[in-house]
Amino acid sequence: MTRAGEHGLDAPAAVSLLAAVVLVGTFWRVENRTADALIPVRILKRPEIALGNLAALFVFGGETALIFFTGLYVQDVLGLSSLVAGLVLLGIGVGQIIAGTLGPRLLRRVPPRTLLGVSLTLQGAFMLPLSAATADPRWLVPLVATQFVNAFFSMTAALSFMVIATSSADAGTQGMATGMATESQQVGMAIGIPLASAVFVAAAGPGVPTAVGRLTGIHLAIGAVALCQIAAGLLIRAALRRAAAGRRQRTH
Repeated sequence: MTRAGEHGLDAPAAVSLLAAVVLVGTFWRVENRTADALIPVRILKRPEIALGNLAALFVFGGETALIFFTGLYVQDVLGLSSLVAGLVLLGIGVGQIIAGTLGPRLLRRVPPRTLLGVSLTLQGAFMLPLSAATADPRWLVPLVATQFVNAFFSMTAALSFMVIATSSADAGTQGMATGMATESQQVGMAIGIPLASAVFVAAAGPGVPTAVGRLTGIHLAIGAVALCQIAAGLLIRAALRRAAAGRRQRTH
């Protein structure tokens, strides 16, 4: 994925991805047939656990891509220093700190599945301003404001998916469910930038892109990530609601 993000989907990247799919499929097959599995994939048959882990990929993949392309925009498009880029990104840190403080209170008032769907959708929506930014430095003000809001919802989504992905596990699999949710965060961070970079490379063109090419690449990369997050938020919320309704029917 890293190579695809840098050079496009050339032969080495395509072969590596195909090999990865085969290896993951083999691992899944072995783990599914082993009584004492390293990762008991059968717990993913519980919709809440599976959907919680899926949400983690979007939450963390999207946020790392946003951070990367914001730095690229400030430095390579606006021509400002890395210090300015760091100050712009400070809004994301502040938003996440505030959400981390208020998040537990929100979870006591709002069902986690609702908070997750709404937060993931709004996290994507507040990425969209970067997909419309121009080479005018005055864009920095709305960018900082919208990324602060984006980061707030990123953190509330992270808190929600962790609750959903672990609270549905029984006592014997709580530790495994927590470990899988944490690993899904890491996988999301690992693949978010390469996947978005692949879109950037395709849009910016071969070789060293011009300033216009960089801006076009950033627009399309962030636009694609934002739309994927919005769609994921809506679909995951609907799926969690359906799973909860099915569980209530089985109980009655």
